[in-house]
Order: sequence, then C-alpha cells, then structure tokens
Amino acid sequence: MTAAALRGSVWLADEEELTALDWQHTAYRYSPAKHALADIGWPVPVFPNGDYYVHTTSDLRWGTFAHPWQQSLTVWGAELVRTLGAELLTWLPRHAHSR
Repeated sequence: MTAAALRGSVWLADEEELTALDWQHTAYRYSPAKHALADIGWPVPVFPNGDYYVHTTSDLRWGTFAHPWQQSLTVWGAELVRTLGAELLTWLPRHAHSR
C-alpha cells in the first residue's frame, strides 16, 4: 500500500511538496518524487498502525487520512480518488460510509 500511495503522490504532486501530519510527532513537508528516489522509509506512514496520519497538499486539494481505530484510509480529491483510490479498491474493502 505504501508503494501505491507513493506512486500516486509522485504522479500528482509533480514538484509540489506534501505535508505529513502525525499527532504524536513533528509535522514535516516532503517532495514525493525526491522521497521515492532516496529510497528511504516513511517517517509518517500512510496506513494507520496506531496513530492518526495525514498526507496532504498545502491547500488540502487532495490527500489521505488514516484512522487508527477504524483501520481505515480516507482518500480525497478527485485526482487521488481516480488513481490511488481506484487501485486500493481492487484489494481493500470499501468502508460502509464511503461513497
């Protein structure tokens, strides 16, 4: 899943930086393309593993929100839903409250 999220982010963000938020740690900005080329782990994961996580553009145009107790991932923004959302739906269940 992390690879799918990185692919979608690299394609959509182009040169734009994203913001990664984790309520337990310091937020940071990153370039998905540079991150992919550096081949390093994600300090703030995309899928929940006990904390809330957000990866988003500075204007909140698109991004992801990971919910730890529901073990769910919300994908928003038309572009990201068409790419990452469509890919994830091929192997993850759709939440009952999603459209």
